[in-house]
Amino acid sequence: MPQFDRMFVLHRQVVAWHRPYCVDLEESTFSHLRSFLERYCDGINSDVPPLPFPSSREHHNFLKLCLRLLSNHLALALAGGVATSILGRQARPLRNLLFRLMDASVPDEIQEAVIETLSVGATMLLPPLRERMELLHSLLPQGPDRWESLSKGQRMQLDIILTSLQDHTHVASLLGYSCPPDGPDVPSSGPTFAAYPDPSFGTTGAHPDTHLAEILMKTLLRNLGFYTDQALGELEKNSDKLQQRTSSSDSSQPAHLHQLLCSLQKQLLAYCHINAVTENSSSVALLHKHLQLLLPHATDIFSRSAALIKESSWNGSIREKLQDVIYVSAAGSMLCQIINSLLLLPVTVVRPLLSHLLDLLPPLDQLNRLLPAASPLEDQELQWPLHGQLTEN
Repeated sequence: MPQFDRMFVLHRQVVAWHRPYCVDLEESTFSHLRSFLERYCDGINSDVPPLPFPSSREHHNFLKLCLRLLSNHLALALAGGVATSILGRQARPLRNLLFRLMDASVPDEIQEAVIETLSVGATMLLPPLRERMELLHSLLPQGPDRWESLSKGQRMQLDIILTSLQDHTHVASLLGYSCPPDGPDVPSSGPTFAAYPDPSFGTTGAHPDTHLAEILMKTLLRNLGFYTDQALGELEKNSDKLQQRTSSSDSSQPAHLHQLLCSLQKQLLAYCHINAVTENSSSVALLHKHLQLLLPHATDIFSRSAALIKESSWNGSIREKLQDVIYVSAAGSMLCQIINSLLLLPVTVVRPLLSHLLDLLPPLDQLNRLLPAASPLEDQELQWPLHGQLTEN
């Protein structure tokens, strides 16, 4: 196929289209590539290849080349700044096709080509923000199931969606604090999963619409709780054993799950602080609803952790693994961030959470007293004023 070379003018921006094996950046190009892939992916593992291929090798090579053509055209669209509109109605069927191939039994070379195509074109293949949230909600386990129940394609799709929401503009859109632009004028170079926001999503009044964020934060916290419960359960079950075997579920949770929930919390708390919100604000209502779920969960984590350390005080490996579990849970770094931020908010905003915060203290104190360094640190704190006075004299 000859090299395609021409200049393209879009929104007063001149982009050089100079890329080998690129036909044309039009929706029809992606439609033809999708048709080829859909037609010839059926029966990919059949002993008899479809016409007109004389052998399975040529059949598989044709599919691999189609995927490379698709990847090249997606990359050129991103480089040319037309990623938000060029796919048109082909985005959804292409996304479904590629993730279906991820779960299918296909040769390794074809699966590698699918992964490369998804890595390059994730920004274009993801749906708008609202539809993305519905897709995320359908992919996240709705019960205490292990993450291994998700297929390879579902896990990759989940990771891509969670990563695409990490940008602070997307987080603000989820909380209803901003109406994002159609897309960046100059897309970032290289494979990235930062998807374009939905231009129709934003605030619709004096109070931000936080309903979408409420559902998302509740779902993320619930799934984070599933992982923590499983990890604590395995430690409790094996607390009488000297050596702990690392369970596959320890690393099965997508890291972006914790990061996205932390980002939402930071944005929500920052908005409440900067805008001096009152207790009647929809953001304060969202904060109360979320923390009324999170704080009791953190209290339970501290209680179970204290009981676990008390029962297995002789087992140092338990403490090490427990530290890792707590840190990525709702009672770890996330809770520290929330407590410090609450100190900046008006008393009227924090007062409804007081009972939950007080319930948190006894199990936290019990856990601290059981830690090996508790006694030396306590003695050091008691001696500090005396040493300070002697130093001054």
